[in-house]
Amino acid sequence: GAAAWIIQEMPEGRELNAALRTIIWGWTEKDSAGALAWGNQLADPAKQTDARATVAMALAGTNPSDAAGIAAQMPIGEARNNVVANIAFKWAHVDRNSATAWAQNLNVEQGKEQALAAIQRALSN
Repeated sequence: GAAAWIIQEMPEGRELNAALRTIIWGWTEKDSAGALAWGNQLADPAKQTDARATVAMALAGTNPSDAAGIAAQMPIGEARNNVVANIAFKWAHVDRNSATAWAQNLNVEQGKEQALAAIQRALSN
């Protein structure tokens, strides 16, 4: 598909990453399981993480529970914390109690502080 072609034809860099995110986001809207499966088979661990992050953020507004499950598969670190905060922010807008319960069950390494801060931001808007 388009994502495979882009990886083969475009040079590494910001443009490649932006193109992949755009394709994965659109793919997720139509077939999140397929987009996630494709991202999980990428050889480059950084691209796998980026694909998971993109799928999770695309799902955060419509299916935050699934997005949270994908975030849980990501390696501990800044990318995961950003995704967790994004999920928490969007989830809090539709179901504050579920978002808060989810965030409270995270540990610090899983982005608990970022999630709780994002929920507070969402509630203050």
